[in-house]
Amino acid sequence: MDLQTIIICTAIASMTLCFTMGMAWQSHKASNYIFHWMCAGACFLVSNLTAFVCIKLDVQGLLHPGIANVLYMAGHAFITSGIALYIYGKAPPYLATGVALFTLLLHLSPDFRGSVDARFIILTPVVVMLSGASITMLWHTAMRKKGRFLWPLLITITIFALQMLIRTMALLTSHDALAFTGNDIFQIAGSLAVITFISM
Repeated sequence: MDLQTIIICTAIASMTLCFTMGMAWQSHKASNYIFHWMCAGACFLVSNLTAFVCIKLDVQGLLHPGIANVLYMAGHAFITSGIALYIYGKAPPYLATGVALFTLLLHLSPDFRGSVDARFIILTPVVVMLSGASITMLWHTAMRKKGRFLWPLLITITIFALQMLIRTMALLTSHDALAFTGNDIFQIAGSLAVITFISM
């Protein structure tokens, strides 16, 4: 599966998430968690569209991969804050903003922007921690009888987090550097996991 196909598929999944959550929020505007999930879909969508356009036009620099990664990371933070709002009725304030600013500051460094390995190794733990927080919240709720409907989401996020950890271990123990347009089994598996994660 080539990179552009993966980006398009992820963008479609993101658009679906954004649209369905947006429609749900129109009917339940008091449900802030739906708004957060809509924002997550929007962040993933714009991130993928930015990446697609920049690849097509061969644009490099802060816009890509910088802004694309900032939105991608903010999307994960919105997923986690939405889950916290859904389960507890409150979420860490400005979680997505903080994650986005952290990612943006990292991308101000040309060395960081130019290294796929560095971006993956540094940003992956943040994604895994966000996913871990989501897993913990979902686990405690899913174990109750009324929370059994959350199991599919819990399993999906767990698989996503595990494949991120496996990819990181594979990278750390490998002598080969990652390429943004790479087509190896780990990168393909990771991309498919992202698509499944967003689709849930």
